[in-house]
Amino acid sequence: MSYCVKEGADTIKAVDRLLLALNSWREAEHLCKFHDKKKSCERLEPLASGYDNAKEKAYEKIMKLSTCLTKK
Repeated sequence: MSYCVKEGADTIKAVDRLLLALNSWREAEHLCKFHDKKKSCERLEPLASGYDNAKEKAYEKIMKLSTCLTKK
């Protein structure tokens, strides 16, 4: 799947995909829970192994999309 924009109408779709990727990155950042009424945050156990990978994949999408959009 190519993230690059070929036509003007596709720019809206690319921006939409970029926003979704940004949202995924933000969600990956917050895969944690608060405990003991402290401001500390620990990763949820079932998601701990997928945390870094999810954030990295979302970041890769952000970079691909933003690079393509800035070339327009």
